[in-house]
Amino acid sequence: MAGCVVASDINECRCQPDSCSVANTQCINTPASYQCHCPDGFEGSADTHCTGTLYTAALSLSLYTHTARYSLHNPIPTSVDMLSVDGDADAAVETRIRIGWNKFRQLVPLLTNKDVSLIMRGRLHSRCVRSSMLHGSETWPVRKENLAAFQRAEMRMVRWMCGVKLKNRLPSIELRERLGVDDIALVLQQNRLRWYKHVLRKDDDDLCEEMHGV
Repeated sequence: MAGCVVASDINECRCQPDSCSVANTQCINTPASYQCHCPDGFEGSADTHCTGTLYTAALSLSLYTHTARYSLHNPIPTSVDMLSVDGDADAAVETRIRIGWNKFRQLVPLLTNKDVSLIMRGRLHSRCVRSSMLHGSETWPVRKENLAAFQRAEMRMVRWMCGVKLKNRLPSIELRERLGVDDIALVLQQNRLRWYKHVLRKDDDDLCEEMHGV
């Protein structure tokens, strides 16, 4: 094999690719011998195992999160840009509901786990699912039809988390109380009012403040 012998020394790493049999190990040629060791980002003994460190795991998680976020947002533009020519937010609402369902299905094993309390499921839903549904909604021109679409989608999720069906005819208020969550329409209104307070605190020469009087 080419490159096996260099200056009268046999390069075991090149001549015998399986010299280091433990997964993730790296072979280093030495005079008249060779050594196996765990490369950067791995820890352990090259004789037994080389496992990824927390840095490697965090990097993998970061790459996965970035990939998932990219697949959700592309080629769909950001919610701020998804206003139709008529000025409504129908496209933005539809997209955000779809993103919320994607996030919900990823968390179904936790959101429907009977070992997890209903209150904890509600908190997880609010932090992860609902926040993704309402992202960017502070500036939308929301109509009653949009609020109804949000409420229908979330109540389906709420019934799923509570383990009940529509035919059980349980009041929505009671199911939300079990999870400790508010009506999504109320949360959306609070977010819009909070954003409006930010606009009112802007300087007089700020673009948002100038547009406020238009």
